[in-house]
Amino acid sequence: MPEVLAHRQVEQDGAQGEYSAARKHPVFFVDVPSHAISMTIGWLDPGQSSNRHRHTYETILYVLEGEGYSDIGDRRVAWKQGDAVYVPVWAWHNHVNTGPGRARYLACENAPMLQNMGGIALREEVPERGSRSAQDPPNDLPDAPPDDPPDAPSDAPSDAPSDAPSDAPSDAPRDGADAAADAGVPGGAP
Repeated sequence: MPEVLAHRQVEQDGAQGEYSAARKHPVFFVDVPSHAISMTIGWLDPGQSSNRHRHTYETILYVLEGEGYSDIGDRRVAWKQGDAVYVPVWAWHNHVNTGPGRARYLACENAPMLQNMGGIALREEVPERGSRSAQDPPNDLPDAPPDDPPDAPSDAPSDAPSDAPSDAPSDAPRDGADAAADAGVPGGAP
């Protein structure tokens, strides 16, 4: 039985500095010892967008507060408090807050499971072309490379910390927060 079974007051622990900066919005890790799923809380200020990105893991977002939309592939999915949004594997996507206040969402992902299976939780971003704001026209989706899977895990870009090689995972199972951080996982996402 793991010693830690709860992470109290997640948002009060503060956002993950470098991780949040790379995604251009605050992200809070839920630090519990899961080896298969991760959970994060993301914030978007009014008019703010996450980077356009894709990854080899599934994501389910649950909107805690606010309203906006997610561009997933070539589809726009409107959301508001109480809605859940599914992001399929390797689909280009980003999330945009269109409301007057902060949007908060819970992101659940299976990235730790993929990371523990050999470091195959991969993420790519299109930070400059992919950023969107609430003022962008609704049908003007940004260009993104095709949704082709990577040729090999070692060829795909990764947000893994420079001191931890992304192609050499530890033999020991990683918990949700550690595996997510190693994989450059949001969550994220979103």
